[in-house]
Amino acid sequence: VQYMSSQRGPTTTTHDDVEVTWEDQQKICAFGRLSGKAHELQSLVSAKEKRLEDAEEAEGEIAFLDDSETCQLVVGECFVQTSQKSAETQLQRAVETQTKEVDAHKKELETVRDAMKELKGHLYAKFGSSINLEDD
Repeated sequence: VQYMSSQRGPTTTTHDDVEVTWEDQQKICAFGRLSGKAHELQSLVSAKEKRLEDAEEAEGEIAFLDDSETCQLVVGECFVQTSQKSAETQLQRAVETQTKEVDAHKKELETVRDAMKELKGHLYAKFGSSINLEDD
């Protein structure tokens, strides 16, 4: 957009001309950090959900064993032979723990995304299409 002034001559004003202040730079950096954290949390949630699914599947499989049969549980990188009852108890605890952890990480991810949305609104309002805050 060009404006003509009789005293100064033509000037151009666009979103490209918006000055980036120190506060703006802080918001941009905060958005970047939050974006990284969101990606981390999403990966963590996916991994925990997979472990939860595996534990629930194992819990279902153990239910089909006879009470007198023993089974092997993976503890760390080792297999441990244990009774069916003990395995069920361990897996129930694992499912409860994994469920709580997944829920906590999802809640944290939601908080991070809300903060990102707020920063994105401020930055797009000031810089318009001159700034790209979308994941590609």
